[in-house]
Amino acid sequence: MMNGKNWALVLAVCALLACAGNVQASVLAHWTFEENGGTTVNDVTGNGYNGTLVNFADTSANAGQYEGGEGWTDGALNFAGYSLANVAGGAGVVKTTLPISAMKNRSFTLEAVLSQNAPKMQQYSPFFNTDKNCCWFFGKSWGEQDLHFSFDGLAYGFSAPVPDMFDGNPHHIAMVFDDVRNTLATYVDYQLVSLVGHQTGVFDSKFDTNVLVLGGTAWNSNERWDGYAYEARITVDQVLGPADFLAVPAPTVAPPTPLGSQFAFADFSDPTGLRARGSAGPYNNRLRLTSSTVGSQAGAYWLNGTVQFVSDLSFNTKFAFEISEDAGTGGADGMAFVIQNAGVEATGWAGGDMGLNGLGGAYLAVELDTWDGGLHDQTAGNWNHIAVDLSGVQYSIAETGVGVIPEFLGAGVLNVWVDYNGATDEMKVYFSNTDVKPDTPVITTMVDLAAHFGGETDLYVGFVGAIGGAVENHDIVSWNFQSIPEPSTWVLLATALVGLVGYIRRRK
Repeated sequence: MMNGKNWALVLAVCALLACAGNVQASVLAHWTFEENGGTTVNDVTGNGYNGTLVNFADTSANAGQYEGGEGWTDGALNFAGYSLANVAGGAGVVKTTLPISAMKNRSFTLEAVLSQNAPKMQQYSPFFNTDKNCCWFFGKSWGEQDLHFSFDGLAYGFSAPVPDMFDGNPHHIAMVFDDVRNTLATYVDYQLVSLVGHQTGVFDSKFDTNVLVLGGTAWNSNERWDGYAYEARITVDQVLGPADFLAVPAPTVAPPTPLGSQFAFADFSDPTGLRARGSAGPYNNRLRLTSSTVGSQAGAYWLNGTVQFVSDLSFNTKFAFEISEDAGTGGADGMAFVIQNAGVEATGWAGGDMGLNGLGGAYLAVELDTWDGGLHDQTAGNWNHIAVDLSGVQYSIAETGVGVIPEFLGAGVLNVWVDYNGATDEMKVYFSNTDVKPDTPVITTMVDLAAHFGGETDLYVGFVGAIGGAVENHDIVSWNFQSIPEPSTWVLLATALVGLVGYIRRRK
């Protein structure tokens, strides 16, 4: 049984963190992003604090359903700070009519259900912001797994480290100010990650003429929110806690594809069953991994579920690709076909990391490199080559020599075939500028994939691409894949029996 001191402590903690639950706070504004089209985001409270989409290249239905897209999808709005769209107009934002002064001198809660498109956000990336882009915001911090807040005159700082929100699933963030106890609390997925006390100031008066913006920039154009918003709400006058926050929808889990699976995409007019990450998105019936509209991109496309390989991981694949560029910078850095075990949300780093470094887990990559000095490069000066890479191995295990492969950039649609025999550990890579498979491979190498993946047979297949200061478009035009089934015991016995019968007949 609790004594009086224990009860007092419990009540004090609950009061501080607002854990009583079911508080009927005054909802100032609430945006559910259910419109899926148009330039207006409705405030469902009826208070009239609607928002207008600004700098979105496409406001039609489902324009933002892919990470590389930008705009609406079913039940969400994609704020693609570095999308495939023309970003010359600046970051896509929702400019509301809610004055910042409506939260002045009162308790408030800023909360949103959202996900991120990129593992490395661009510097300070605000979600709640002002139309003046400075000094009043709440969002993600660049290079750190924390949340950053800056309310001039009231408080500014960082939360404690938080779990990585880059997993493709919705997450909840909240900032709660208590104007009675003068505390500012930060929550991620209903867990308290920061509590700052003694905040006795008020918003700087310069914000009295500012309105609230969802997404946008902080100090410069590199500080952009890049992610999906599923819901956002602002409440005032009462302090909320986790029991009162918006609910987060359950993540969807893609089913695995069948054992010995095979698929064929003659084009990508219907990319159903594929998962885009980072800068990737559909483009003219293709899969575009990166675009030459802006530098420092990394994109990936994965089959949206595992391929259940046979035990020796035998497979064949053929894909057509095109590397082009519009900016006249010379082009970089390259793309790759990849088998990996990190999942459908995996995206590597931009530039010379080729979209491979940072994937996590184990991978096999057949890379098409257009820049000297990339992640796994064996030979200096070999700026245009095909190579076979393994995670955890510094240099490519096989690489075409200098000048062996014609230049990829600007050559139109090219073709690659990869055949792997897991029984013999032999991998062959073929290359052609026509759709006819050559007789001779450009790479023949030995690799034990079963050992490399530690016996795992449920793996992910797809493509990555990356650019840095020099840019290019990385497009997948078509793709066929087959995981070769192992013959069953009955098939082996039947084959042996047929051979035996044939032998007996020949002996007669």
